[in-house]
Amino acid sequence: MRKTLMDLTSMLRYNSLASACGRLLATACLALGAGLFINESAPTEAVAKEIKPFEIKEYIQSHLTVNTYKCLDILATKESNWNFSAVNGSHYGFMQGRSDWLKTADELEQYDWSSRYVANRYGVTEYDEPDFCAALDHWKKYSWH
Repeated sequence: MRKTLMDLTSMLRYNSLASACGRLLATACLALGAGLFINESAPTEAVAKEIKPFEIKEYIQSHLTVNTYKCLDILATKESNWNFSAVNGSHYGFMQGRSDWLKTADELEQYDWSSRYVANRYGVTEYDEPDFCAALDHWKKYSWH
């Protein structure tokens, strides 16, 4: 019985010591972490220049195969020279869609609209992307897509 009581006492002391060490370690980590994340100086100009603005062409290129992007690039260049504010009669945006909604659509919305239009009208490629090459072929034949 005495041995069990002694084991229990040792265990309680160990748990108290472990608990105290844990609290001390947590406090030290908190102080160290706060020191690492508190930055009293303003961001430097070099850091600010590293942030690039959103580039729609890069975004589109990253979502299409090389061949499909080339077809879209040719078509968008012929339609509006990639001008997302282009207006030609009742046609708007970089792909000259016939929708009043395109008047106020941003670049990403115009690309999304154009992709859905092309996929609906000309189908999709084997990679399940809008078939801009079929749209371009149609444009070459009829001067519209």
